[in-house]
Amino acid sequence: MSNLNSGIYFLAIIGLISSCNKPTPPPIDITTNKAVFVINEGNFMGGNASVSFFNLESGVVTPDIFQAANGFYLGDVGQSMTRIGDKIYIVVNNSGKIEVVNASDFKSVMTIQNLTGPRYLLQVGEDKAYVSDLYAKQISIISLSSGAKIGSIPLPFWTEEMVLAGGNVYVGTAEHNKVYVVDPVGDSVSDSIQVGNSPGSLKVDQEGNVWVLCYGSDLTGLKGSCYKITQPGNVSSSVFDFPSSLSYGSMLELTEEKDTLFVLATHLYRFPIAQPNFSTPFIQHGSRNYTCFGYDSSTRKLYLGDGKDFNQNGEVFIFDEAGIELDSFETGVIPGGFLFGE
Repeated sequence: MSNLNSGIYFLAIIGLISSCNKPTPPPIDITTNKAVFVINEGNFMGGNASVSFFNLESGVVTPDIFQAANGFYLGDVGQSMTRIGDKIYIVVNNSGKIEVVNASDFKSVMTIQNLTGPRYLLQVGEDKAYVSDLYAKQISIISLSSGAKIGSIPLPFWTEEMVLAGGNVYVGTAEHNKVYVVDPVGDSVSDSIQVGNSPGSLKVDQEGNVWVLCYGSDLTGLKGSCYKITQPGNVSSSVFDFPSSLSYGSMLELTEEKDTLFVLATHLYRFPIAQPNFSTPFIQHGSRNYTCFGYDSSTRKLYLGDGKDFNQNGEVFIFDEAGIELDSFETGVIPGGFLFGE
């Protein structure tokens, strides 16, 4: 054997030994009551959706905890996250699937497939969940234990967020002006309620009333608005319209006491539900492009995601309840929503 070949052989053996002795990466510390998860949409058709994990105790950020835990990427357009028991359901819109992971280690345990364009998941029974959809004009009915699609509820429009109130499910739509009421026992539509254009974000207050943020539309020029559906009776009333300086809204949240409302519409607005006032922003966007908002009831902190130019990594800014900025951390591309440790 020549000296050159001997040298190559020796280096190969050393490389093999080194690779065999390469230390295993330490496990990611997921302490869910000290966690902030950020679902990042990624770029459409880019396959770069991700979940950022911010450990509140250590201050360490894991840029893509799903990929780190599973060795493969989440998919195309991360839409929403929902925790049910010890599982987290990650809805991946353009991939037409829901990844189910353990909340303790983020390992994938199941992939729910055969969905058209899933948006949001809502548990409506012990083993039953509804999934709204961008394209299918139906709500899919899912078995939580098996992941199988066990039925569907036809609806005439694209569906958005859903909430449970008074034993019924209220379903938002997009580019239309109705909230649909679904009976989760019979899996059938029982009513429809007229509101503003594109009622996409829904929340339930302390009295069981359903608050509806109607996005409006930059396509048709219709302004955003907010409606309240009062219980009992499903009586719809307009609470406010967006000022002319704002074209449309994007997200609605309530505080832990469910008596104070947050509305993300370019800026962040905050007001008591008893005295809505949309005239003065609580936190102005400045040069930031706020794409999502979350309220962590356990720490009473506010989280605003900055999507920047929709191509580079985003950033999350943390505020206290007085609106004072406290901290920030980097996310993936286009932060779209939050899930806080429970």
